[in-house]
Amino acid sequence: MWRPIAEARGREPISPVGHRNVVQPPRTSFSLILSILIVCVAGTTTMPPAYNVDIKLSFEQFDMTPGPKGRQFRRNLLLHGGKSDADGFSLADCLLRTDSFAVQRGQAITLPPPAGVLAAPGAVPAPAGGAPLQTAYRLRRARLKESFRYIVMHMSDESTSAQLADDTAITYQNGPETFDMIMAQVITPLTTDEIQEMKIEFWLAEIVSDVGISENTIKDALKLLRYLNSEFPLASRFSDDEA
Repeated sequence: MWRPIAEARGREPISPVGHRNVVQPPRTSFSLILSILIVCVAGTTTMPPAYNVDIKLSFEQFDMTPGPKGRQFRRNLLLHGGKSDADGFSLADCLLRTDSFAVQRGQAITLPPPAGVLAAPGAVPAPAGGAPLQTAYRLRRARLKESFRYIVMHMSDESTSAQLADDTAITYQNGPETFDMIMAQVITPLTTDEIQEMKIEFWLAEIVSDVGISENTIKDALKLLRYLNSEFPLASRFSDDEA
């Protein structure tokens, strides 16, 4: 009980071991700490929460580079767009305008189709009426929107994404129109020099370095040659015998 006695005699308190106490900092009351915490928490409640968006891509995003990368993007869209709806039409069918109610480029996609709208050459006839027709309308609208989303999610070019976000444009939520617009920009005709270089690459393809030795060597070699051949314009492609 050394502290109260020392304080009563008007002297600085002495510790039990004979040393003078170091002046202690003023104590902070629990209520003051609690008030500070409440203010801090209240201030953070006005901040928007952070979100992590997990987007599952079917293939690498495209940066709108014309040429070989553009042809690869088109091929990826069609190869991975095979999921079909209840009417049996896939996203690839929608992009290629070979599903029900498909229209030519620049035509209205309103359903039912307005008078004078030009159907796409590959459009499939729709049901005559009744419930099947209404279902076909619903599925067609879903394909248009889903195919648009499918393209946009695989785009990395910000300027193109901003252009596609214009809800007054004919491409908005219109997969086939968006597909044709992008392909017109990135699919460039091959020059004579490019075709010649591709032919050299085709003939120089080697089993050991390009395919590898395994039980599937012959099959993999044929797939490689067919892939390389598919990159040529139709008029310049090799025959099956040459491949």
